Amino acid sequence: MSASWSSPRYTLLLVADDPAFAARVRAQLARCPELEVVGEARDAREALDLLLRLEPDAAIVELQVAVVDGRNAAARWLAAVPRLRLILVGAAPDPEVEPLALEMGAVRLVPEAELTAERITALVAGR
Repeated sequence: MSASWSSPRYTLLLVADDPAFAARVRAQLARCPELEVVGEARDAREALDLLLRLEPDAAIVELQVAVVDGRNAAARWLAAVPRLRLILVGAAPDPEVEPLALEMGAVRLVPEAELTAERITALVAGR
């Protein structure tokens, strides 16, 4: 009897400068076999390098990293990988930041407390 093996359905780049935040996100993602973190970046420049090399389906980005370089970083990321689904994660819901996140090209700004593997899968899949 042979074991069947299939590759993950979605590849992700994790962009975070806070190791504790990155660990919490990885723990959530490990719960869903459809999601695979293929790279991790600590800043906007490293994220661009990895996006060009890995061409993941989505990037999960700690809001503080995206805000440091603002729209320029998101524009470069989306130009590098036009089909990229950009998911920003913030500490708490912020009605003032959500429109800015969408202007930057994000699919959604998700409060960290609401970040689950299921929610990420839905956002990456366009649901």
